[in-house]
Amino acid sequence: MTGGGGRSTVVRFVSILGAMAVSAVVLAGTAAPGTAPPRVVCGGGSTTVLFWPHGHPAIPAVNFPAYPPPHIEVYKTGPRYLDYDFRAFVGPGGGSWGKQCRPASGIPSPSRVKKARKLTAEAALVCSFKSPALHLERTDTSGGSTLKIFVGTDLYLAAVVQATGSFVTYNASLCTPRAAP
Repeated sequence: MTGGGGRSTVVRFVSILGAMAVSAVVLAGTAAPGTAPPRVVCGGGSTTVLFWPHGHPAIPAVNFPAYPPPHIEVYKTGPRYLDYDFRAFVGPGGGSWGKQCRPASGIPSPSRVKKARKLTAEAALVCSFKSPALHLERTDTSGGSTLKIFVGTDLYLAAVVQATGSFVTYNASLCTPRAAP
């Protein structure tokens, strides 16, 4: 679901098949065992997490087509949402990683967000992570997906994306909610 100067595979599919058909393709293509690593490492720094608990209509200002299912998009913070800055897409039961993210393993996944705040409404969470690299981990089930963003034992953000009741828990000292585009 990237926009701006380039277009991701998801956006190309949206243009061709329509948003509902894409939802089925994304979920079927990424939820299958062995198709995508559950954890990746991506560039750190300032990161924007677009949280859409009820999907969104077309947003011409940022070149996003309509995408009605609940989902999250993660980008390196910038003036536009470009393919190069894309880190992750997570919908209920599946998702995808950005091209510059690499498979990772190792340290156990943390489970608690410090200075936690909960968000249930659509927003652009702008987070200032000082680390040069972030771990992103996705766990998929038939009813939803969980996304974690962390460095070492510090969990900065945890999100649950499902058909209803999606939410994000984030570190309030690192992330600031703003209006979604």
